[in-house]
Amino acid sequence: QNDLIPGFVAYQRKRPLLASLIPWGTTDSDVVEYVTQTAVSSGAAETAEDTAATESEVTFATNTTNVREITHWIPVTKIAMADAGQIASIIDNELVLGVIDKLDTQLYSGSGTPPALKGITQYSGIGTQPLGGDTRPDALMKAMTTIAIAAGVMGQADYVGMHPIGVGAPAERLM
Repeated sequence: QNDLIPGFVAYQRKRPLLASLIPWGTTDSDVVEYVTQTAVSSGAAETAEDTAATESEVTFATNTTNVREITHWIPVTKIAMADAGQIASIIDNELVLGVIDKLDTQLYSGSGTPPALKGITQYSGIGTQPLGGDTRPDALMKAMTTIAIAAGVMGQADYVGMHPIGVGAPAERLM
């Protein structure tokens, strides 16, 4: 009889990036409503004592989106379930990780055609910076500067997304 070493060697997965940046959860509805800030106009100004404050404006929009499901299942034999505790934990883990993997991909490049999610590459206004004759660090700095000085944007890029191939090999676009 073979000796069974406790534990197992897990399948190596890519680390989900986008899915870890965006809040997500469960709902009992077929449609989810959310709010986006569409514009800001700062009227902040120095004022003399006893002078009325200047007015600023913030505009919001209410959006709705249909709920999409990402599902899968794993067949298990009765023999494999003999060690129900360990195998159930492994299967639960794999099911959750599989969904997060697919969610991460959909958040980036989903087509938006049901049942697919609409990924960020399908929205207009997502910034790109041509590499041109710049080095990659220079192109990245140009992209971050463009974001920092864009009308209505207060601050800097929260996240920078680059494909590993674009970082290490010639590419038409940096991000």
